Amino acid sequence: MKNKAFTLIEVVVSMVVSALLLTLVLGSFWLLIQINQKNEIAGELQKQTSFAMIRMSDKIKNHSIDYRAYQHDSETICQNLALTSGTQNRLCLQNGYKFKQKNSNLFMNNHQLFSDDFEVEYVYFFVSPAEDPFSDITNFSIQIQPKVTIKLKVKSKKYDNIFLEIGSTISSRKYQK
Repeated sequence: MKNKAFTLIEVVVSMVVSALLLTLVLGSFWLLIQINQKNEIAGELQKQTSFAMIRMSDKIKNHSIDYRAYQHDSETICQNLALTSGTQNRLCLQNGYKFKQKNSNLFMNNHQLFSDDFEVEYVYFFVSPAEDPFSDITNFSIQIQPKVTIKLKVKSKKYDNIFLEIGSTISSRKYQK
């Protein structure tokens, strides 16, 4: 009479094969979870960057550039910045709206535009023209519509390879003296 049982070698081989298959399945599952998490973070980054650009664009379109805030005697965060030097990391608009980079975030007045999950690597504002085009109303040849070009790079604090660089040029619709 023959026993119909597994030998020790058959049991060991089946355990090794099962362990390999389980490792592959769990590894794939773990990789899928990480990819999903990265996609969620990238989506949130895109959503927050879009929201920040919309807020900045709205304020720039509906408020004039405060050229006086860039003078040496002003008492704003933009004082002592020379618009003729090119890009700035701060922007001052009429009615007290101010954008600045501080502590790896972007602020509109004192309100953070990005959550603490992200860091603003850089933000640059390029104001054109560099001098108030409406200061000399007799010379119509220099009256150019003011505009602001924004360059922004935001990245995830958790994953260095998740970042977003964006740029936009926005024209101000309001003109104030």
